[in-house]
Amino acid sequence: MERNQNLLTSYLLIIGALLVFLSSCDPDDNIPVLSTTAVTDINQTTAVSGGDITLDGGATVTARGVCWSTGQTPTISDNKTTDGTGAGIFVSNINGLTANTTYYVRAYATNSNGTGYGSAMSFTTQEGSSEGNLTDSRDGIVSKQ
Repeated sequence: MERNQNLLTSYLLIIGALLVFLSSCDPDDNIPVLSTTAVTDINQTTAVSGGDITLDGGATVTARGVCWSTGQTPTISDNKTTDGTGAGIFVSNINGLTANTTYYVRAYATNSNGTGYGSAMSFTTQEGSSEGNLTDSRDGIVSKQ
């Protein structure tokens, strides 16, 4: 009888420890892990970035790309590219930017457990060309640009 009681107590302790462990697991442990690559080829309206998905979180990456905004923490609810599926390195072409504006960009990857993000990076687009009249001081010619 005492042996059965000790066995029952042991089982209950094991089940209790397992329940405590499972309830403490962070669901974010199952989202992709990735980094954001440096922003290059910046001009007035476009730039290039991308990412490197090093862990898929135990599920297939179904969407990846970069997201950007003028706020410091862009998400996929902001502007984004969609650049294929799966883990590994990818390149993103960012379009539709405004000249002389600071943006924040970060890579994202989505699997069935959620979306992971790389670190945010900032960049500033180049100044736009000036519009208006130009005067050639040599001969007083005014031309419209």
